[in-house]
Amino acid sequence: MDRFWVASNDDMQSATTDGWTTPSSLWGAQPVATHELADRRCLILLGEPGIGKTTAVGDGKVLAPQSCFDSSFKIDLVGKARESSVDRVFQGVLDQVGDGDVCLTVDGFDEAQRLIPGVFSVILDYLDNFGPERVWLRIVSRASDWEGRYTKDLERRFPSCVSMFLLPLTRANASEIAEAKDVDSQRFLFEVERKGVEAIAARPLTLDFLLRAYEIDGALPSRSAKLYEMGLSALCEELSSDRAARQPRMVPGRAMEIAARTAAVMAFGGKASIWLGPEVRASPEAVTVSQCVVRGVHWPTSVTTTEVEEVWRGGLFSGTVSRVWAHATFGEYLAARWIVTHELSDSQVRALLVADPPQYLYPRTRAVAAWLVAISPQKYGWLVGVDPAAFTLGTDVPSDDLRERVLRAILDGEVDLDYRERTDYRALRYPGLSRLLDDRVPTADGQSLEVAAAIAIQCETQDVAEVFGRVALDTERPLRERTIAATACEMLSRTHPTYQLVPLATDSEETRGGLDPVGRLELQGIGLRASFPHALTVEGVLAILTPYEVKNVHGQYWRFVRDFADQLDDLDAPALAALRT
Repeated sequence: MDRFWVASNDDMQSATTDGWTTPSSLWGAQPVATHELADRRCLILLGEPGIGKTTAVGDGKVLAPQSCFDSSFKIDLVGKARESSVDRVFQGVLDQVGDGDVCLTVDGFDEAQRLIPGVFSVILDYLDNFGPERVWLRIVSRASDWEGRYTKDLERRFPSCVSMFLLPLTRANASEIAEAKDVDSQRFLFEVERKGVEAIAARPLTLDFLLRAYEIDGALPSRSAKLYEMGLSALCEELSSDRAARQPRMVPGRAMEIAARTAAVMAFGGKASIWLGPEVRASPEAVTVSQCVVRGVHWPTSVTTTEVEEVWRGGLFSGTVSRVWAHATFGEYLAARWIVTHELSDSQVRALLVADPPQYLYPRTRAVAAWLVAISPQKYGWLVGVDPAAFTLGTDVPSDDLRERVLRAILDGEVDLDYRERTDYRALRYPGLSRLLDDRVPTADGQSLEVAAAIAIQCETQDVAEVFGRVALDTERPLRERTIAATACEMLSRTHPTYQLVPLATDSEETRGGLDPVGRLELQGIGLRASFPHALTVEGVLAILTPYEVKNVHGQYWRFVRDFADQLDDLDAPALAALRT
């Protein structure tokens, strides 16, 4: 299974709003698959707890260049508590190698470094014994336990030394893992995406618990807040059987409370990151350890420096010295959890979240408010009336009444969707949605129609396809509105094909109105896509297609023509021959 890495540095913004990693481009960097790293002389492979570093490197062979594939060694430092133990492992490798190149993959550096402060010096000594010119080195470590001085020492020995950061799972990775456990990956991932918990499923540690829950019940728990509580607890407690136990371990729930306190300080203090280095070097935008320490005698009134640092080095965060949330939703959920746990009053919640006057949610706290409602809708449901648009970010809205309130406000134009790049309506589906759309779509125009189409498509409300089709055929409507409606009708009809858009496909006189050739081609392309092959045969389509002077190769018409041509095979040869004659 291919995992992907990006070049690591403290300025990399690892907190994203997207659930799945995509291997195209991310964070302004170009991801590289594990097997593509084999040509690098020295690799520092960093990642967070639970992200799957050990599994990604396997036995180290995938990282070995061809020149020393047969002299590749995996050295696991997990469980090593004395320098003498590390010394014996490296000496054993040294005794086996000949005169050629050797590839060394050193895993569990962070575990050993905590127990053996001088372990890096031992590694350097053996590198010098091997001769750095012969060694292809790969060191695997938690990002938070890797120090800049280690990189400088390696750079003095290797002409090329690269730090790489392991990305979360891709959708394909998660599918492959699910299939390996005999789980229907298509149905499982549909559940994950419908509940908006891709960020939890994108980490091997938490994906595993989601799969276990799915195997037991054949479905995931209905509340996304419950899934986040379970998933983040797993990351906090670092439930990984192949890692050495740390003593003393925090009592259950303590790490989550410390993480939630950190989230509150960041969300309500306007902080963007946390800082594990010397506090005098921290930027004003970073939270320092001392700001999250609580002086006292007993928990929950006391939080020590050691405890804060341990939580901050865990899987909830990403980065080295300057760290950010591994996913933006982690911090948003935990800040809301802190409010619920500490039972803040409505007036206190207003002071933190609501700008008054006029009443609206501060931009930085919109997602926190959405999670508050997801966790405790009875107590915090009133926030929906303050800023309905904040509840279109994909967070669970637990009751049909609240969902309807959000959608009515949006469809009636009462809110400004000024952050539509994150808009996700899937969690707002409720039994009465079809009736609401039937009522609103015929009179909707411009942005309102676009929003209605997005709601219908994301919520898979197929029974409103016809009402969009009527708008698409209305020659009194502007081209943009007809295009939006036709697209919605076509997409909503894919499982139950429609004949409604055949007049667009044939470019019939009664559908043209005052459209110019470009506009007619756009609508015709959508009509053809909606009508072939159930309403129009190959011969029927070939009879319709006509050479046009307009050469807009990026339009809907030409997109259909390309796709249609790709679908033709030998059985269609007679129809094509008839076309030539």
